[in-house]
Amino acid sequence: MADKSPSESSPSRGPDFGFKIWDRSLATITSMGLILGGGWGLFTYFQKRDQDIATRNQEYKLARYKERKELYYPMCKAVGEIASAKTARDAEPAIKNFLALYFGGVHMVSDMTVNQAKKDFYQALQEFTDGPGNQAPPPTLITKANALVKACGESLDLEGVFKEDSGASNSNNRPAN
Repeated sequence: MADKSPSESSPSRGPDFGFKIWDRSLATITSMGLILGGGWGLFTYFQKRDQDIATRNQEYKLARYKERKELYYPMCKAVGEIASAKTARDAEPAIKNFLALYFGGVHMVSDMTVNQAKKDFYQALQEFTDGPGNQAPPPTLITKANALVKACGESLDLEGVFKEDSGASNSNNRPAN
């Protein structure tokens, strides 16, 4: 047998063997780049989508807060004036204001808790106004007034609407609790 040169002994190693390795390496690197780039694109898409959903939810909460606040504040003021009146006659203007809100727009924006508290207060108010005009508000009316005001405050959800992000509290240089 004759001695063979290294290039003749392995038929897979031809003169273009180095180019094949280079070509396969570039193809692998390109494929990995495409896969990583696509993964990064999906990641940023989902991050942006989640951020947009959170922003829309916060905008909805703020709009709902403003709409409810415009009706709840006058109703709570009327309820407070009725509960603090010395007599039913003294409370007549506040009773008219409450009834206008009770039968008006508050129905459209209130939740179930406020609706129930509003009905309970209305029933206690009916008992109060059916009596003599010189009587003071009974304790049940005052209790129902407090329950209605509390329900309105909870329905406004101030903490949910005006919550701070962790980045916002750090930028204000306030200590964390």
